[in-house]
Amino acid sequence: MKVFLEAFLLQYLLTLYIAYRGGQALPARGAWRKMFYALMAAIFGLYVVGFAGNRVLPDALMSGIMSVTGFWFFMAIYVMFALVLVEIVRLIDRRWVHGYARLTQNGRARVRLILFFLIGSVSAGLMIKGMHIVRFPEVKHMTVQLDRPAIDGRQSMRVALLTDIHISETVTAPYIRYVVERTLAERPDVVLVGGDVIDYHGRYARRNGITEMMRRLQDETPMGAYYVLGNHEYRADEVEKREWFRSIGHLLIDEVATPGGVFYLVGRDDSTNVFRAPLHELMPQVDTTKASILLDHQPHVLDSVAMTGVDLALYGHTHNGQIWPFTLLTRLAFENPWGYQRKGHTQFFVSSGVGAAGPAIRVFTRSEIVILDIQFAKE
Repeated sequence: MKVFLEAFLLQYLLTLYIAYRGGQALPARGAWRKMFYALMAAIFGLYVVGFAGNRVLPDALMSGIMSVTGFWFFMAIYVMFALVLVEIVRLIDRRWVHGYARLTQNGRARVRLILFFLIGSVSAGLMIKGMHIVRFPEVKHMTVQLDRPAIDGRQSMRVALLTDIHISETVTAPYIRYVVERTLAERPDVVLVGGDVIDYHGRYARRNGITEMMRRLQDETPMGAYYVLGNHEYRADEVEKREWFRSIGHLLIDEVATPGGVFYLVGRDDSTNVFRAPLHELMPQVDTTKASILLDHQPHVLDSVAMTGVDLALYGHTHNGQIWPFTLLTRLAFENPWGYQRKGHTQFFVSSGVGAAGPAIRVFTRSEIVILDIQFAKE
């Protein structure tokens, strides 16, 4: 609820300011300004309806509301960036250049109108491109050489890593079907799912056959599908979500498994749970002469993970910022916000995720299905 309230307040402030500045750019006479104000009011009205009725409105209606308001929410952020840039240019011009002041009244009106449509069209274009990025995730292939042998002595294994699907009003059944089919087309031996599978309400994972789609990852791979929780799994409907995970695969909460008898898989609870078991308490269940993989959600304290002797640690959570400029902020918040890293014996990989939180939009980041071709050491 806190997240929704913060988003509601930000949406209110952004929409109010953009309506004020946009109205200044449009002619006072005629219908353009009135139509623009009406559009802003309608979008914000939809946001109020969605905020107030998200638990009672039909799911199909909520999907439409969230698609429209989410598109505008991210678009408004970029419009705001553009307005700040325009304001900086205007101050520089007023202080040193005086070009705008020399224009006629009609010339100034023309400049404002051009900026209005330029900012609006570029921002909307970024959103449309961002929707396409999420809708068609890339398949990223990596080869990882482990320093320890497999439990059963095999030489190789293919792992599909999926994180941050965020099933929701905007990440729906057609998208889940596409992701599942793209993943299975890579013929993985095992599927590892690194948390934040459900964005908020658990009911969206049970609609339109999504459960059956996700169960295919378990049923159509030799070693099955293994899941850990993310921070979004703790935001609502915790019990319902855990039951759902267990209906589609293996849920690991501070547990160690041996998928197919091939390697040790350490599945941690999300760090949202401050009482989760320390990693050093789980590692005694692992034969450290054999290959081991850690599956966790948030890539924190990597140094302490490296000290445990895990061969490979897999994470998600960051989305690599999802939209610029939050990509820059994730670099400040996380030692490794995205990609491969090695610390001593332990190799790390942080996925940018396959879905998206909130609006199904990414800007200057990518959605990815990660395929890891694991090479084991020889006995």
